[in-house]
Amino acid sequence: MNSGIWIYIVPLAVNLCVAVVAKALKWLTYSGAASALVVGFLAYRFTGPGGWVLLMLFFITANILGKVSRAVSRSVEDGIQKKGGTRDWAQVMANGGLAGASALL
Repeated sequence: MNSGIWIYIVPLAVNLCVAVVAKALKWLTYSGAASALVVGFLAYRFTGPGGWVLLMLFFITANILGKVSRAVSRSVEDGIQKKGGTRDWAQVMANGGLAGASALL
């Protein structure tokens, strides 16, 4: 196989795995997982593993802190909390879209 194709296959495969795991953990909806796949692919492909790791650290810590926050304050039902912990495509793009777009530059 042409080695040039790996620069697309590896980021796609890695981010597909992340999207599947995040969906299984109920961190993302289907649309959120699809959007995260695109944002993650762009970050990995255009910034390299270093930029992708930073994006993943943000994603993982934001989800863990969100779960902890909801566990501590179950009574809050306003704003973002009302929507729940599972992120859809709009939330993924709001939080990671700029990172994906910046990766293209």
